[in-house]
Amino acid sequence: MIGIRGPALVLRKFRVEPGQLALPTTSSLVEIEGRKPGLVGWLLALIGIEAVTSLIITQRDVRFRSGSLFGQLNSMMPMTAVASAHGGYAKPIGYLIAAVIVAVLAVVFAFNPEIGPIALPVGFGIAVGLAIVYALEKRMALFVESSGGATFGLVFKRSVIEDVPVDIAKVQVVVDMIRELVIASQVKQA
Repeated sequence: MIGIRGPALVLRKFRVEPGQLALPTTSSLVEIEGRKPGLVGWLLALIGIEAVTSLIITQRDVRFRSGSLFGQLNSMMPMTAVASAHGGYAKPIGYLIAAVIVAVLAVVFAFNPEIGPIALPVGFGIAVGLAIVYALEKRMALFVESSGGATFGLVFKRSVIEDVPVDIAKVQVVVDMIRELVIASQVKQA
C-alpha cells in the first residue's frame, strides 16, 4: 500500500509554467502554496497571518518557505545541488470500500419491514458522505532532495474553499521540469 504521510496542506496556489522552461528567465516556473487545513487555517491566511508553506522553483534554484504563527523558515537549494525529485499521490481507498459496503447493507436492510423505509435514505446518505470524503482526502506529494541529503517538499490536497485544481499529471509535469532544469544546470556547469 502506498501512503503519503504527514499533515496535508490545502492548496491555495498551484501554478506551473512549462512553456517558460526553454526561455532564460529569473521568474518562477513553479509556485505551489498551501495552508493548514480547516476553517481556522483559512481564516488565518485570509487575514494575512503567515500560516502558509510554499515551494518555488526557478531555473536557478528551489526555494521552500514555511510559516506559522510562531515564525518562518526559508530554505534555498541551487539547481546544481538537486539530486532527485519525487512526486506521487495516495488515495484513501478505505472510504470508498466503506461506501460500497454501506450502500449494499442499505439495500439488504431495505427488505426488513421494521427498518426498511429508513434504511435506504440513511444508508445512501452515509455512502455518499464517505464517497465525498474519499474524493477530498486524496493526497499528493512533491519532494526535492539535495545531493547532501536535505529534502524540501509538500504534501497537499485539493481545497474546497479556494478550489485550486490539481492532479497527479500536474505533479508529474513539475517532476519532469525539475529533471530538465537539473540537466541544464549540469551542462552549464561542465
